Amino acid sequence: MAPGRHPTSARKINIDQTSKIATWNVRTLHQKLKLENVTKEMDRGKLNILGLAEVRWTGTDRVVVAKTVAKPLNLGIIQVYAPRSDSEDVEVEKFYEEIEKAKDYLKSQDIIIIMVDFNAKVGDERVEDVVRPSGIGTEMSMEVG
Repeated sequence: MAPGRHPTSARKINIDQTSKIATWNVRTLHQKLKLENVTKEMDRGKLNILGLAEVRWTGTDRVVVAKTVAKPLNLGIIQVYAPRSDSEDVEVEKFYEEIEKAKDYLKSQDIIIIMVDFNAKVGDERVEDVVRPSGIGTEMSMEVG
């Protein structure tokens, strides 16, 4: 196994119009039974795809890309964990370069899903069918552009 790579469990992924895709900042996967907890939560939420952020596995990057052969188009998923706002400019620049490398790995005709943990705090209310009410109740405004 290459350095920085970790074994994963394989799941059959059925992508259709009602697929559920989510991200979860797990804080760490170094705790005993944490990976099993993630699997149980994925099953409980009936999620087809779950992107994990802040796993704290030594030697891993902030950007992970997964490519799945599918029909009629292939699927590419980029899971991103952004640096904190107080990070050095060099780290932030490296982060954006890694995203570009991940995008270059995929083909322009692929369906590309980018799942991001921006390291922002969110409120504790549901936002349509996009955000679950699982935040800590502290809202933070963000400019994207």
